[in-house]
Amino acid sequence: RMILSAPPNERLRLVFLGDSITVGDGDTAAMGWPARLCARTAPRPRLTQCYNLGIGGDRVSDVAARAVDELAVRLEGRTGCGIVLMIGINDAILAASSADHVLLSEAEVKAHLHAILGAAKPHGPVLVIQPAPLTPSYAHWGGGTGADVMAHVARSNAWTLEIAETEGVPCLPLTDALSADPGFTAALGAGDELHPTDEGYDIIAAHIARSPFWSALLEAIEKTIDD
Repeated sequence: RMILSAPPNERLRLVFLGDSITVGDGDTAAMGWPARLCARTAPRPRLTQCYNLGIGGDRVSDVAARAVDELAVRLEGRTGCGIVLMIGINDAILAASSADHVLLSEAEVKAHLHAILGAAKPHGPVLVIQPAPLTPSYAHWGGGTGADVMAHVARSNAWTLEIAETEGVPCLPLTDALSADPGFTAALGAGDELHPTDEGYDIIAAHIARSPFWSALLEAIEKTIDD
């Protein structure tokens, strides 16, 4: 029997904030890792709605600027909601290159992360995920190698973890896990070295799906629903 709709209390609403990795640039199935991740949660007692709010090129400041309005219009007054954030690779790329004339300081990055989490937490449980890595041979047009970028990612990951802990939000340490995954490395190489192929997005989803952070998020969301 096809289910065309369900009462609000039978739905899980998952919002994913991020950049081109979140939106799934290069994914021929047009799913990205969020939709692949949501598909891996099925079958569940409730329908799952996936809101992919990734925008290519977004930095932490860009997500902070739009988080309040984008989350409110989708989640205000609803239960069964969860928010997932993956951000940071674009800031790292620009910090490693000569193309960025507006480098964000540690204090600015942390302030933007505080703003994002402050906008998200009133709507439901939140999970922060470290960004997916790129290849060491990646070369940005403004300069800087993939190794340079990953050095900046390591620095920003430490800031993100600090802010997540301050805000009482879990942070999934994904960067190193994907860097050590030969399948993901191959998918990056077969892509453009920043965005993986379809297989790479599926690997991201698989890593998150089998993490206790993901199952804990789903359980926390379920507790917000009044049956």
